[in-house]
Order: sequence, then C-alpha cells, then structure tokens
Amino acid sequence: MKIKQLRIEGFGKLVNQTYDLEDFTTFLGENEAGKSLILEAIDFLLHGSVALRLPVSLYSSAMSVDGSFTINGVRYRIIRTTKKAQLFNPETEQLIASGT
Repeated sequence: MKIKQLRIEGFGKLVNQTYDLEDFTTFLGENEAGKSLILEAIDFLLHGSVALRLPVSLYSSAMSVDGSFTINGVRYRIIRTTKKAQLFNPETEQLIASGT
C-alpha cells in the first residue's frame, strides 16, 4: 500500500491540513509541531478509534481523516470520522464499503 494524500480535519492541532505524499516522505518539525499526530491520523484512518491515544469521546465530533492510497496500482479513498468509515473508488466516487 502507498498512501498518496491525507486530508486531516479537527485532529488535535491539525485543522484543515492536506499532505501530498511521495514514495518516501519524512515529517520534520519542532517538538509539539504535530508529527506524531500525523502518524496517529494515518493509524486512525486505517484502523479506526482503536488507534487513538485517548477515548474517542474526547476528540472533536468534527474530526475526520480522508486518505487516498494505492494497492497493486489500484487507487482507493477512505473517509473516516468518529462515527463511520467509507471506502470509495476515487475515480468514479462509487462507494465500495461503509462501516465503523
């Protein structure tokens, strides 16, 4: 799997942030700049609330992570909030699966 893009909304100090990722991407920054939050957001995108450091009730209800990725050259998109997750074919915007 290669993550191509992340859009993070209301995830701690990460508000309305978009990251375009390459084959190799590093995150550099001062302490408390949000580098670990980006990794936590990726974990949340892929695994849901079990990946969060705190109980989901302590996060903003507006929190969402939207990620595009490829697997074996096929592109997909996941949109996850604290309430649901949706998997799309981003080229057709067809919903492939929905759950929590």
